[in-house]
Amino acid sequence: ILCFDVKSGKKLWERRFTATGGTGCHPKTNMAANTPVTDGKRVYALFATGDLAALDRDGNLLWYRSLVGDYPKISNQVGMASSPVLHDNILLLPMENADDSFVAGVDATTGKNLWKIKTRQTTNWTTPVVRTSGGQSEAIFQNRSEVQARDPKTGKLIWELKDVKLSASCCPNVSGDLVFLSGGPYLAVRPKGKSAEVVWESRRLSSGYSSTLVHDGKVYALGKVGPRCTNAKTGEELWKTRATGPFSASPVLADGKLYCPGETGIVTVIDVSGEKPKAMAKNDMKDVLLATPAIADGAIFLRSDKTLWCISK
Repeated sequence: ILCFDVKSGKKLWERRFTATGGTGCHPKTNMAANTPVTDGKRVYALFATGDLAALDRDGNLLWYRSLVGDYPKISNQVGMASSPVLHDNILLLPMENADDSFVAGVDATTGKNLWKIKTRQTTNWTTPVVRTSGGQSEAIFQNRSEVQARDPKTGKLIWELKDVKLSASCCPNVSGDLVFLSGGPYLAVRPKGKSAEVVWESRRLSSGYSSTLVHDGKVYALGKVGPRCTNAKTGEELWKTRATGPFSASPVLADGKLYCPGETGIVTVIDVSGEKPKAMAKNDMKDVLLATPAIADGAIFLRSDKTLWCISK
């Protein structure tokens, strides 16, 4: 885990850990494919080895847990990449794999299980998302064949949608009363009682490894040749355009501009503030880009295989 000063890029601290789980993976990934999460005071990092670390903002270790030590049958055949989500001091852990597969809620202060629920044995790389409906928080977990909404505090099942063909790598989105699920086809569903009804579906929003982006009533998806934009309420396609791919990272949007990072290192910038897209720039970072950019305080952060960039005014 590394920490850098935002203004200067100076490395402030680095902490290394010994892996307790397997380190085998697909050539396109590594043991740090999972994204860390922070509440501003503490940082939590889940590694593909099944190791989970909690540190304070100065890099001091608060607690460390070997999930493979607790559950030795966790399988890491091609590399796990799901990221933990922090909600109300609870770490939501998606640990779906080919053997000891589960989702869990972990006390962020102690690292101990609050709840743990066994799931279907299947390799999965999606990250959950939390939504609030009627004052009730829901942790939404997606895998290849179903989506489940659970109470983050107890793990109790709130609603589910079964027997659907969904992506094992793209994360769900939420907007208003709709939940958006990548798959074949792409689904916009409305939770209703213990299940969910399909509002619309589309076979044009296939996005490979990239998660879709939902913003201001529109769905953006990166396909093989570039982004498509769809009306979030109806599924009607609004436009499509080209960008330099292929894509593993997900698109990000800020200040009316869509950033599309291609694997070859070219980031295509598209103005999407109007009715039609307008290509603005293609920036060649000259390195492999597989990680989704982060945006904060007027700056965009790009991580390649070799370099971390901060770009701002």
